[in-house]
Amino acid sequence: MNGKSLRRRIGMVGQEPVLMSGSVAENIAYGRPNASRSEIIAAARKANCQFIEDFPEGLDTQVGARGAQLSGGQKQRIAIARALLKDPDILILDEATSALDAESETLVNSALAALLRGHNTTISIAHRLSTIKRSDRIIVLGNDGKVAEMGTYKELAADPESAFTRLMEWQMSGGEGTEEAVSVNREGGGHVTESEVIADNLAREAIEMAEEEEAHEQEEAEEAKREEEEKQAKSEGVDGEVKK
Repeated sequence: MNGKSLRRRIGMVGQEPVLMSGSVAENIAYGRPNASRSEIIAAARKANCQFIEDFPEGLDTQVGARGAQLSGGQKQRIAIARALLKDPDILILDEATSALDAESETLVNSALAALLRGHNTTISIAHRLSTIKRSDRIIVLGNDGKVAEMGTYKELAADPESAFTRLMEWQMSGGEGTEEAVSVNREGGGHVTESEVIADNLAREAIEMAEEEEAHEQEEAEEAKREEEEKQAKSEGVDGEVKK
């Protein structure tokens, strides 16, 4: 396999997605210029690009130089739609949500969840641990750049002495303080250790993941229903032409 063939099989969503001057549709179809309009629309829908409907010209709206007419979250979702349309064998996510506000991050993470359900191999590079909780295997790098530990999100978070847990504690404290556990006021009095807070967060995340999975299944069912209705409408149209 030569370099050109390999590049065709790799997709990437970075911290600052590269958009070109042109329409929204052209940017989504970059890498698959022969994609049909319906394929572009399907990819945009899966990537939570509903904002396109608010543009006067929809998919034909010009994004400006480097996507200057779009917000950071909008550019990221277009980049995800592009990756969904390309459907690469290997997908690299490099700090895909690190520069976003909370609302945009939620929408982008939802779009990434749809992308990660594909059959490709995904490599996520992230500092925000919430973005890698669905990973099959997590590799934690130490300050020296060497591998500190490996495991699943649940395995690493369950070990109070792991580098992963210390990183979680550091992020939960707002990136301040030491690695030592701190206490948090519990409603109604008393204290709870940060490790207990982490356990609670893991439970909440499990519920959120289940809810997201259910929502995704519902979206897929609705998508399948729409496709079936479109096929039926086309079939009825053909039958009508034949009868004439």
